[in-house]
Amino acid sequence: GVGEDGGVGPERHRGAVAAAHLAHFAQLLGVKKIGIATCARLIHEANALARVLRAQGYEVTGIACKCGTVNKTELGIPERCLEVGQNICNPVLQALVLNGEKTELNIALGLCVGHDSMFYKYSEAPVTTLSAKDRLLCHASLGPLYLLDGYWKRLLKPDPYLTAPQNKTEEGKTGDTSN
Repeated sequence: GVGEDGGVGPERHRGAVAAAHLAHFAQLLGVKKIGIATCARLIHEANALARVLRAQGYEVTGIACKCGTVNKTELGIPERCLEVGQNICNPVLQALVLNGEKTELNIALGLCVGHDSMFYKYSEAPVTTLSAKDRLLCHASLGPLYLLDGYWKRLLKPDPYLTAPQNKTEEGKTGDTSN
């Protein structure tokens, strides 16, 4: 049941790894078919998660983000963007494939910011996230928040790359509309 701390695991699962919490969550939901939508760069981790879930008796279907194999240049994306990969990610197709498999719970594993939102939107099954994508920090995105008063304090200063947009002009572009 739900613990005093709001967690879903019984006392014996306190301190358990997230994969065990996911299996227990699926048990509480009464689901058998689990989907894993993963970044192609985390296929090893997705396979490890699938092994854990299968060992607990769940039926697991996984799909990587590069499904559909559409070349970026076919969509008008400049060739210089091929440096980070030839094919475009397709989180909508990931959701549609898992919908077709009739998964009852989906797990997002390392999807890009924004791609995860598209996956959530098109998934018919509820979605939970095991890990957000963060290559710099080995997908441990909370690290800088723990160190906000130390090494990462620069995140507390305005940065033009990070700051929220100002009011929108009539053309839909960001700008000061006070005049």
